[in-house]
Amino acid sequence: DVRVLDEHEAADLGLPDYDFLLIDDRLVAKMLFPDNRFAGAEVITDPGTVARHRAFQNLAREHSIPLNEYRQRSP
Repeated sequence: DVRVLDEHEAADLGLPDYDFLLIDDRLVAKMLFPDNRFAGAEVITDPGTVARHRAFQNLAREHSIPLNEYRQRSP
């Protein structure tokens, strides 16, 4: 399920300004993009941080739209 959330709306919602993956609901992979090039990921296993990122993911999903819908709205 690919979804889109405008970066301005994401900022207004208090979402982080970085990409991450929530893996098996037990770890976060924070994507690292120095110089706008993918350089790997920081793996985070702290339960509190994982819970916070789960909440970020839920909030983003709630406010995002499916990619196909986004494409239909975009010029």
